[in-house]
Amino acid sequence: MTISGSAFSGASAVRFNGVSASFSSVLYGSLIATVPAGASTGPISVTTPAGTGTSTASFTVSVPAASITVVPTSGPPGTPITVSGSSFGAGDAVDVYFDATPLALAVTDGNGSFGGIVIYVPANAAPGPHQVSATWRSRAPTAAAASPGSRSRFPAPPYQVSIG
Repeated sequence: MTISGSAFSGASAVRFNGVSASFSSVLYGSLIATVPAGASTGPISVTTPAGTGTSTASFTVSVPAASITVVPTSGPPGTPITVSGSSFGAGDAVDVYFDATPLALAVTDGNGSFGGIVIYVPANAAPGPHQVSATWRSRAPTAAAASPGSRSRFPAPPYQVSIG
């Protein structure tokens, strides 16, 4: 991202709410920085030989929406469906559903992804459209997870599958 300002020449550090960031293309009035992993919403600061300047407005860090992929997307009852997901939290438990029925539990890796979870189209699935979905849940009790509905992440959008 481009950070605009003045007197950036000789910049030695860029921080997003205190987290160090890599940066390049330093000009007097701008520089290019990469939002670091672990950054949170807060001010941006740039350190130069003249001192450290801090933004008056906060930079907002947003969490990517969780998503899943499903292969194959059609088949008769009994068909194995491989489900993978990304952009959940690291080490999170994720419930995988066929329509409203939970069929599997996945645990994400350090990047918030999971793969290779196999569910089967239920034997009683009627022909027509159905949904495969995944919902994040807390991996451990925390103050935020203790009260229902207080998740910081939302379920992945459902994936449409067709039973024929």
